[in-house]
Amino acid sequence: MKKVLLWMVSITIAMSCGLCPDPIAAQQAGSVTGTVTDALGRPLPGAQVVIEQLQIGALTNAEGRFELRQVPVGSHLVRATLLGYTTGEGEAAVTPAQPAAISFILEEEAINLDGVVVTALGISREERAVGYAVESLAGSELSEAREPNLVNALAGKVAGVQVKNVGPLGGSTSIVLRGYSSISGDNQPLFIIDGVPIDNSTPNLEEDGTYLFGSLDYGNAVQDINPDDIESMTVLKGANAAALYGSRAANGVILITTKSGRNAVGLGIQASTSLTFDSPSRLPTYQNVYGGGATNDDYLWVDGRGGGINDGVDESWGMPLDGRTVQMWNGTQPWLPVPHSVRQFYQVGTTMTTNVSVSGSFDRGAIRVSAAQMDATGIVPNQELDRTALSLNTVYSITDRLGLDGGVTYARNYGFNRPGVAGSYNIPYMWLWWQRSTDTVDLKEAMVGYDPADGELAPNWNHNYFDNPYWMTGFRTNEDTRDRLTGHGSLSYDVTDWLAVSARAGTDWYQHRTQQAFPMNSQENPDGGFTEGGTFLQETNADLLLRVEPTLDGPFSFSMQGGANARFNDREQSFVETEKLNLPGIYNVSNSAVPVTITSGLYRKRVNSVYGLASLGYNNFLFLDFTGRNDWSSTLPEEQNSYFYPSVSTSFVFTDAFDIGDGLLQYGKLRASWAKVGNDADPYQLAAVSDLYDPSFGGVVGYTASDRLPNSQLRPEETVSWEVGGEFRLGRAVLDLTYYNSLTRDQILPVDISAPSGYTNVVLNAGEVLNRGVEAFLSADLIRSSRGFEWTSSVNFATNKSEVVSLHEDLETLQL
Repeated sequence: MKKVLLWMVSITIAMSCGLCPDPIAAQQAGSVTGTVTDALGRPLPGAQVVIEQLQIGALTNAEGRFELRQVPVGSHLVRATLLGYTTGEGEAAVTPAQPAAISFILEEEAINLDGVVVTALGISREERAVGYAVESLAGSELSEAREPNLVNALAGKVAGVQVKNVGPLGGSTSIVLRGYSSISGDNQPLFIIDGVPIDNSTPNLEEDGTYLFGSLDYGNAVQDINPDDIESMTVLKGANAAALYGSRAANGVILITTKSGRNAVGLGIQASTSLTFDSPSRLPTYQNVYGGGATNDDYLWVDGRGGGINDGVDESWGMPLDGRTVQMWNGTQPWLPVPHSVRQFYQVGTTMTTNVSVSGSFDRGAIRVSAAQMDATGIVPNQELDRTALSLNTVYSITDRLGLDGGVTYARNYGFNRPGVAGSYNIPYMWLWWQRSTDTVDLKEAMVGYDPADGELAPNWNHNYFDNPYWMTGFRTNEDTRDRLTGHGSLSYDVTDWLAVSARAGTDWYQHRTQQAFPMNSQENPDGGFTEGGTFLQETNADLLLRVEPTLDGPFSFSMQGGANARFNDREQSFVETEKLNLPGIYNVSNSAVPVTITSGLYRKRVNSVYGLASLGYNNFLFLDFTGRNDWSSTLPEEQNSYFYPSVSTSFVFTDAFDIGDGLLQYGKLRASWAKVGNDADPYQLAAVSDLYDPSFGGVVGYTASDRLPNSQLRPEETVSWEVGGEFRLGRAVLDLTYYNSLTRDQILPVDISAPSGYTNVVLNAGEVLNRGVEAFLSADLIRSSRGFEWTSSVNFATNKSEVVSLHEDLETLQL
């Protein structure tokens, strides 16, 4: 990895030096000096002073002074900027004889009232023109805590966003916007990076066909993203903001824009390293009154299988822990509780992240290259997660009207000893049955020198249910590798000043390989086992977009954007497993003592779409938007595969309309919107499919018909949503309020039918779910010092009520 980092930095420096202008090479040069102060004459440290056309810049020091060196002779426009202050500009006449002097006085500004936000399809809009709730985060807010999973960094930062981390190191994190809209389908929002939709599924061992030895949590796929590469993130909460995505908009959209180097001044190199430590913050409260056993009888350990008294049970409901002497698994011991037995099993986990990036801008474009390495150990012994991420982004203006931008990201994740989930054979589940008289330190010491190849049982407090936890982490291992490649490219052409056309394509590809080894002589499977396999996934999108934005005389404004999209989804899976080994310690399917089980699957989906957005404005304080999208999906019946998804929204900046923004209330906006979107069906719901038959009859491989009756009349889930809200800015404070109501109907659910029909269930449109809620966000700049110190505080509140309004009349119960 170190060689890769050095190679990337060297290549990028060489490219940047070749692309960037070299002011030092000028035969005659001078310098520009001066100061940057506020309206009271106080120095402003940290202000950026640049000559943009030459890519020469500097920051002011503690006294507000700056110096620009090696500036070519001539007259140049110099610009000074500092967050929270107005921009200063001035001409400097540079001569070789003496420095050109120029000074700037920047006035403090309240809050930017005309911010720009990124909306659906990556369209940038003035915040005042948006008629639905949108929240944006800077990339720095996501990388400060250095979470291994990007989704975890969103917790508590956006109103109405529910984040649940369900596992330890590398575990999956669920994110839901404005409640659960689908009873049995996907409730995760759509993630889009630089215009490219990416997969955020959470594969587990059961889904991947290797379910023989319990499910594992491989983490949601969006954690492959390097937070240090993110420029900004925009959360489109709910159907109203995401309506342009049609059948993928029901759960909202998270738009991620990565850094491209376009804001760089010349060539810049950044490097950072972080180290974090993890430990269990809270464990369940365990009782310490009763020891091992199922009855209040004596305890005598003989063989751990019931040969003694109470030595073949795993629960801790036995006789009181009163200090008497009893025969336990490791000799005669006092019958006493070990209160910290569970906690002392866990260790301090560490995560070290190193990031290096090189960015540069030149006359007609910019480039950025980055490399990151994360190495982490979990709180569970012998647990590891490593991640390598490489990225390249570039923008280039071929001519004044023709532009090109593109990027590619590669990530590799390696996991060792991923955690088990739910009721599978895993350590947290074991603690619920743990005998409170057992010391994990004794179990750890007993494992020293143990070799499962000897064919002996591992030392343990019990030989009926669970294995020694250190045997489970040291010998019952799993590992996986996920390689991921995401790329995008676009070409845009300004036909006229008011007409532009662009073409965009992007793909998200990854391959996930898994293995799991199960030694012989375990409690769950004494014969041992092994499984390995892989999943291949790719989504490719191609778009053609048209933008019309004429300049109108008078109070009205108008713009229109439209396009077409073709989407291709492919997923393949193949797995092989054996539940009995010939020889201990050899984990390969060729060591199987029984016919192996092979499973495979192929899933394909195609969606074609057209979409459009029309925006009307009046005097820059009243706005009205109309959007529409039509999707044709291959997973729906041919005669019913076309669905139209419209939306309408409006925004009214009343402080400008009534000219009342000079007092305490500097900015006030009211907004309202309505939308209808969908949630498409999964592949292969319409026709009868066959499943691979377990080769248990003479080793002959065959197929069996599915027990699910196909439904050729299936419709996509449909969400109808409306919301109202307002934004109010008072001095340095911002208050945003939203109320929403969202009804999702035509829920796609399995309904039981009579078994003599040859099927046990059928998938129907069979229910409605209603979500209603309130969101509030308050932010204030508490301190803004002339010396650069700023303190901004924010708080958000959200409440959501989800209600299953109706189900199909034949659906009496539904297991979630």
